[in-house]
Amino acid sequence: MRLGKDRDVHRFYVDPGQLREDRVVIAGEEFRHLQKVLRLGVGDQALLIDGSGHEYEVRLLALDLKAQRAEAEIIAIKAVNREPPIVVTLVQGIVRGDRMDFIIQKAAEIGVRRIVPLAAEHGVVRVTGEKARRRVERWRKIAREACKQCGRVVVPEVTEVVDLGQALQMQGDALGIFFYEGEKNRPLKPVLRDNGTLFKQKGVFIHIGPEGGFSMSEVETARRCGLFLAGLGPRILRAETAALAALTTVLYELGDLGGEEQ
Repeated sequence: MRLGKDRDVHRFYVDPGQLREDRVVIAGEEFRHLQKVLRLGVGDQALLIDGSGHEYEVRLLALDLKAQRAEAEIIAIKAVNREPPIVVTLVQGIVRGDRMDFIIQKAAEIGVRRIVPLAAEHGVVRVTGEKARRRVERWRKIAREACKQCGRVVVPEVTEVVDLGQALQMQGDALGIFFYEGEKNRPLKPVLRDNGTLFKQKGVFIHIGPEGGFSMSEVETARRCGLFLAGLGPRILRAETAALAALTTVLYELGDLGGEEQ
């Protein structure tokens, strides 16, 4: 298998609409990366993901520099399962700039299935309208790139920006865990172990606040709606640290990330 000039495995994301029987078109930013950065040419092979759980081994047939697209032949299709045993959703209070980018990237790498950007009451960053649309598109791109890098073939959904009420509607019957720095008496581990059947059947929503934390109004709303309030130890963590600590603990308890399945 001739995987490019440096012998590395190169992964690219393609929209399912670009797949046609045994052919696929690679265009846009993926083509520019393929041609200008990696300098792949006709005959080189690569791996494609379409975000739905399939991995495609392809061989480049033609590069059209004017149209900025490449045509490739699909050699093999493989259904790949590198997903956690349950659906984990991260409801993340929007934080400043590259901190939010970092959270999106690492959540995608760890195995989150859905990321819900939350316009929390104490959030420093306010994104609405066209600004929100551009941010969401950026976060979706970051999630796709993270999946390519880590070998994941299911790209997590990044939803539109919502408020807490909308996030709770999305949650439905799933287990909801609301992380609040004022909750000192309920660590995460017992919540997971005492509700194993629920979160294994319905999934789990992890709610993390922005830099300013959740407001008391949001805390009371979460409590009233039946979410479990939990803490992450005696220290106050930054939002990006809290997100990774919570997600890692949940997935470890599920038997993912090398843990023992409960």
